[in-house]
Formats: sequence, structure tokens, C-alpha cells
Amino acid sequence: TRRSSDLVFEVFSAMLSSAFQRVTTPLVQQQSAAFTTSSASPATLQSSSIPGGIQLVSLDNESQDTTLSLFVKAGTRFENSQTAGSASFLQALALKSTADKNSLLMNRDLEHVGATLTSVVSRETIAYHVHGLRTGGHSLTLPVMAETLKAVTSPALQEYEVEKARVQVARKQVYDPMDTLHYLAFGDSGLGNSLTSPYSTSSIDNRVLYQHVSKYFYPAGERMVIVGSGIDHASLVKEVGSLFENAELKGDFREIATQERLTPEAPTSQEPTYASRPALQRTRGAGNTDVLMAFNGAGRVNAADSAALLVFKEILGGSVDRFTPGNSANRGAVLSREIAEKHDFIIGASSFNHAYSDAGLFGVRVVAEPGNGAAIVPAIQSVTLAAATSTSDSDLKRAKNQVLFKFAELNRVERINEIANTFLSTSAVESNEDFVKRINSVTAADIKRVVGTAVNASPVIVASGDVRGVSLL
Repeated sequence: TRRSSDLVFEVFSAMLSSAFQRVTTPLVQQQSAAFTTSSASPATLQSSSIPGGIQLVSLDNESQDTTLSLFVKAGTRFENSQTAGSASFLQALALKSTADKNSLLMNRDLEHVGATLTSVVSRETIAYHVHGLRTGGHSLTLPVMAETLKAVTSPALQEYEVEKARVQVARKQVYDPMDTLHYLAFGDSGLGNSLTSPYSTSSIDNRVLYQHVSKYFYPAGERMVIVGSGIDHASLVKEVGSLFENAELKGDFREIATQERLTPEAPTSQEPTYASRPALQRTRGAGNTDVLMAFNGAGRVNAADSAALLVFKEILGGSVDRFTPGNSANRGAVLSREIAEKHDFIIGASSFNHAYSDAGLFGVRVVAEPGNGAAIVPAIQSVTLAAATSTSDSDLKRAKNQVLFKFAELNRVERINEIANTFLSTSAVESNEDFVKRINSVTAADIKRVVGTAVNASPVIVASGDVRGVSLL
């Protein structure tokens, strides 16, 4: 029998050896290894299609609640001059009357089982999320959630409810320079449409909304995907899929039938041709100088290039604020080292990357003290190009770890969004493992090829506040 002192020594030696190995292994290698081994999530990802073509995707995990999400390819990019604002109106009508349930019955049923319904509009989709407790087959919760999700696909579009929605939409309108940036980049194509900036809502009525629903909600198999989180696949197919088989628009729309018929206008082009020449829009105002500078990005259909831009965004750094020195998340990033720390007049800097199904937009936003506008655009251009053409190994590893960490930190709805948008863009369901492989495969050569070409092409710039000196190079 070994003495207790020998046993203690062996345990201590093993602990010391493990600690020494961690200390002597570079941090970036430790992090990469951790992300690689933990990428296999305990959640089970399954998918199947139902009659009519709608794809069902389940993300089963140990959670005690369930989220059912319906994504419809009917976002703002599909609006034309006649239907502009329709997606926002339909968002506001999510809890209103449908062909299957009036608003009172829908709200009562959801409250009875403790569930909620929310809707979110993006440039490409209208998403409906029903969230409730995860319960067994003895409960009404899942059937009510499924019925609610099906009901919203056939809104009644009653006049008095449309008028109430008009008030809600008007209250939510706010100018967003990102809208202007998209218009400069993509012009009159669908991705150039406004998402949140003010526009006239007076011309929207139930006839206009009917046009948008009938054209862009259906055929459902081409324009819808359903993702369930916190639910096993068999239950998703049984409770939800059965309601969506061969889905069609329902309702008599009697109010619309009694009105003068609208002559539909031509649909908006869905060919997002990027700007052929540099563009600048300046809006003079008081206060600081706010500059957004963007370049041609990559769509989700181009998996390799979109992965390179995800990594490059983190090479630049997500957000740097001079007045929050305690935040060290981006202190090693390019924007912090080369812009914020070298220019005292910079208040904050951040990078962005918007990836859509077939196009993208990435760039940098800088807020500076008044009187320094002339220095901002050259600084962004030179730093972005330098970061793309001479990416260091340490920057590349750090950026990959940042991407993978943020992916691991996605909340449920964010993960559902990723699954749905990837499927609607590529007709494929991307697992955690596939995403990790895609990010880890990005090389410095990929960054140089994708970003270097874009930065040397046609930037689009939106400036507001003290815009003196802000100009194209």
C-alpha cells in the first residue's frame, strides 16, 4: 500500500504538469483547440422537408423552453415603389386577425399557455418567433404555438387593423445612415430599399399588403423555412409540419374584393449590382463627425469569401470607444492600434459586415471630434488596405478565435437566424462543425484576395454632423 504522502505527491505532480502545459502552450493555440473540440454542440441538428417543399429544421437541446420560428423571404428588398413599407406593416399585423383566428382569440390562446409571439423584419425576411414552455404531448402549449405560427401566414388584412398598424410603423421610423449606405452601394435594386428610415406610409392599404403577401409569401416551399429550437424533430414534424403541408394563402378578403383593383407595378430588381464608381453623401449638422465607409462584400452563397469577411471584421475589431478604457475586447485589433490610439481626435471606431443571400457590404464607422473630417477617409482607406494585404499570423488567429467565440455566444434567436438565413440563401443546413471548419480554413491569402480587391475598387461613404473636409480620395 502506497503512503498517503506519495499519493499526494503524484496528484500534485499531475496538476503541475497540466498547468505547465497550459502555460507553455500559446494562448491562441489553446483557444483554437478549445473551439475545435467544443464545436460539437450537445444540441442535435436535424432537417427534413414536407409536402409542398417547406424545410423543417430542429435544434434539440436540454432547454426547458421551445422556440418555433418561421422565416419568409418577404423582407424590404422585395418591396417596390408601390409596396414600400409593406414588410413593416406586416410585422405590426403579426398579432392581428388572420383567416384562422381573430386577434382576440390568438392573444387569448397564447396567454393561456404562457407563450409569446414576436416578429422581426430584415432586408431579406420577415421572421415570426413563437416562444413557450417545453412540455410533453399532454400539454396544449405546442399545438397552440404551431397553430399561431401557421395563422400568421394568412393575415386577414382588415382595414381598421391596417390603420392601427400605420400608427405603429410611423412611430418606429428613424433615420439610419446604414440605409443611405445601402442605397449608395446597391442603388435601385432591392438591397437599396430602406429598412428603418422614414418614408410615406399613406399609400399603404390592405390591397397593397395583399399584393406583397400573395407574391412573396407563396409558393411557400420556395419562400419559407421553419426552425424549432428546444424541440425534437419528430415533434416538429408532427405538430408543426402537418399544419404547413402544401400551404396556401387562405381567406376571402371581402374588404379587398369590394375596392377598386390595383394595377401592380413592376417588381424591384433583385440583381444587387454594386456601385460602379465611388459615392459620397454628406449631411451637414452640428456636433461630431460621423463617417461610414463601406466596400463591396460577399453573399452567403459564396461560403469561402463570406467566411473571410467574418474573420476580417474581427481583424479590424468590432468596436473601439476611447471613453471606455476598461473594455479590452478589441484592444489588440487594428482599429484600436492604428486609428484610435494614433489619432487623439477619434472618439470611436467600429467595423461592420452585412452578408445577404447574394451580396454583402462591409466597412468601418468612425466618430471623431469636429474639425477633423479631412483625415478620416484616408485613415480608414489606408488602415483597411494595410490590414488586408499584410495580415499577420497573430491577427489572423486572434480574429478566428473572436469569430468562433461570438458564434458560441449566440443566443437562441440569433442561432435560429443563422440557420434559417443560411438555408434560404444556400438550400443547406450548416452545422456547428461545418461553421468551425469554414472559419478555420480562412487564410491570409483569402483575406488579401477578397478584401484587397474590394478596398481598391469603389467605396461608398455617408457622413453626417461636422462634414467639413470629408471627401472621396
